Amino acid sequence: MAFIPKNDPNRIKVNRVVFTFLLMCGLIVFLHILSIPAPEAVLLTALVLVCGVLGYQSGIVCAVLEVMYFLHYYSDGHDFISFTSENLLKVIVILVCVAVNIAFIKELRENWEFTRKKLTGANRNLRQYNQVLREETMVDELTGMYNRAALRLHYPRYTKKNLIVTFVDLDDFKKINDIYGHKVGDKALQEVSRALQVYFKNTNCYRYGGDEFLLIRTDDNWQNYEMEILRLRAHIATIVIAD
Repeated sequence: MAFIPKNDPNRIKVNRVVFTFLLMCGLIVFLHILSIPAPEAVLLTALVLVCGVLGYQSGIVCAVLEVMYFLHYYSDGHDFISFTSENLLKVIVILVCVAVNIAFIKELRENWEFTRKKLTGANRNLRQYNQVLREETMVDELTGMYNRAALRLHYPRYTKKNLIVTFVDLDDFKKINDIYGHKVGDKALQEVSRALQVYFKNTNCYRYGGDEFLLIRTDDNWQNYEMEILRLRAHIATIVIAD
């Protein structure tokens, strides 16, 4: 037997239709027992509420039951066929009211659904855009590393944990900019940033500012960390920056 999720749209519609049928049958029996002299006011109000709240399909079920009751209520001998001229006019007016209410409420509900879906899509796009903006503000544009804003956001992750924190800067970086220009200096920062992210495991790397970097290792394995530092130094010694 196939499993039908509780939130399946078709199942929800069926449940609403069944609920409407039982509700309207109960309401009609209640009105009949009390001999309400003008039941159309109550039933037409119920039609508007059912169609607006439970949907068009439930509104159709409600309308069919009401029409059947009105034909029974106003017909001579309750035979559904014979009517006096006065009662026939009443039935015609009621049928028109039922049809107009169904059409009007359906149009309102469709407009509401369209607006709701549009707003939902807009909210989803806005959340995605905000997420992109948040990520962009956390990443240094030049190096692609985390920046200070990201460090402030990540700080709660590091509290009450054993960490290895290292502050790194490039020797004589100002001379590189002065002699070879900022373009070469930017390339040097990019090469070092890539090396930091490749050679250090379990480590979050931040560009703290200028040629300064902050490394936060999320464990306290000094032996592995020292080996990573040695490999990084060896790699940086081989880097050649082409202008």
